[in-house]
Amino acid sequence: MKKPYAISVLSYNHPELTAKCLRSVLLHASHENIFLTHNGSLEKHIAQLKNEFPQVRHIEIKENLGYAGGANATLKEALKYYTDVLFLTNDTEAITLPQAAPKQFSSIKLLRRNSEEIDSVMGSLNPRIGKLKHLKKLDDHHHRDITYIPGTAFWIDQESFAKLEGFDERFHTYWEDVDFSLRAHKKNISLGYCDKTVFRHKIGKTCHKDRFYTYELFQRNRGRCMTKNNLTSLRFYLNYIPDILKYSRSDYKKALSIFNNHRLKD
Repeated sequence: MKKPYAISVLSYNHPELTAKCLRSVLLHASHENIFLTHNGSLEKHIAQLKNEFPQVRHIEIKENLGYAGGANATLKEALKYYTDVLFLTNDTEAITLPQAAPKQFSSIKLLRRNSEEIDSVMGSLNPRIGKLKHLKKLDDHHHRDITYIPGTAFWIDQESFAKLEGFDERFHTYWEDVDFSLRAHKKNISLGYCDKTVFRHKIGKTCHKDRFYTYELFQRNRGRCMTKNNLTSLRFYLNYIPDILKYSRSDYKKALSIFNNHRLKD
């Protein structure tokens, strides 16, 4: 079942979750198609996965580079050998894979955990207030919204990745996928959708319970993405500042720290 494309899986600990992802992919593809990147995982977790999956290509990163750094590392390695890559986080489970890659930067169909309900086929950004939405239908967004491809799972081709020069690692985790898509729009790289690629997303199985990620990094990077892409306005800040205060649970010191770091430094 060798495929004419690579499948890159990004893993940070959670070896059981990663193993389930790999087993599901191997029902549709060959070991030699798979690149597994250990993004700062513990040695015992790396050893466990190497023992169970000795034939996949293992890439070890000594420290956690965040989603952006880990994704760049695994995609750069896979694109040395293939012109197209299906990127996956380790909290996904393969349902169907196509025979051929879509040959462009494309989203996939993601189903919700333990359900046949669609989680997303694409994402959209409300550029006026900096709010994100996962779309269950491609046209399910306001005409002023900007589409983006969620970073959970997507297709990328060699040419598009080179033009975009990878993810901006200053984001670390969260909103780097939105920034990546915004840059694609600016460079006239079209965003596609491959409905023949279907995965189930085990939402909440990785860092979703860690408030440092889901609150601090998310809100900080929301500001960074909007300011970097020149999308801020008074209306944005009238939404952004109350959101920081709300999710900081009125911890004003923490809220101020996030606000003071909401712009990227060169």
